[in-house]
Amino acid sequence: MRKYDLVLFDWDGTLSVTDDLIVKSVFDLADIYSGGEKPSREKIISVAHLPLRGIVAGGLGDVGVPEPVLCDAYVRYACKNLVRGAAPLCDGALEMLRALRSMGVLTGVFSNKDKKQLDFFALYTGVSALSDVVVSVDDVKNVKPAPDGVFLAMKKTGVTDPDRVLYVGDNTIDYDLAVNSGAHSAIVTYAHRNLAGHVNPDYYISSLCEITDICK
Repeated sequence: MRKYDLVLFDWDGTLSVTDDLIVKSVFDLADIYSGGEKPSREKIISVAHLPLRGIVAGGLGDVGVPEPVLCDAYVRYACKNLVRGAAPLCDGALEMLRALRSMGVLTGVFSNKDKKQLDFFALYTGVSALSDVVVSVDDVKNVKPAPDGVFLAMKKTGVTDPDRVLYVGDNTIDYDLAVNSGAHSAIVTYAHRNLAGHVNPDYYISSLCEITDICK
């Protein structure tokens, strides 16, 4: 019997290399709304795991522009920057999703990304065609690390036991999400995040192809 019925993935840094995209998109905002005065790359990356409003506010700071305006502009730039090649999928992502599907393992994405971005990114990269469920921050009441997104994905896919779910991410918040939902956890090491001391996942993985063997 296979180990997991459902494998859920974070997006940024896990399925897709998005650091450059996020930095470029905030820089694009800075060019327009803060006179070209750009925050540091490190500052932007430190808030990249947050929902959109957190990225914009934490990365750009107070520029005297309404939050909805900044968020809408960010999404436009992010989608354009994705198409221009700023956020490729991580090595082996599509192959791994195809392999899990052939094994009968359900797959999905739960991210703190907003629905417009996540739907576009998943569709454009081909991930949505290989996913059984895609859950964005707009689909849940409470964002990561609250367990709402895992529970919603389980409900949508008919999986009833969180012990049969694996959540794959790159940040402390992803590990905390797995713990809070009762799911198992895997942390990717290729994103090179600074993890909190309490992080102790079931698996550390250096490549997405390892997920296939884990699920056998």
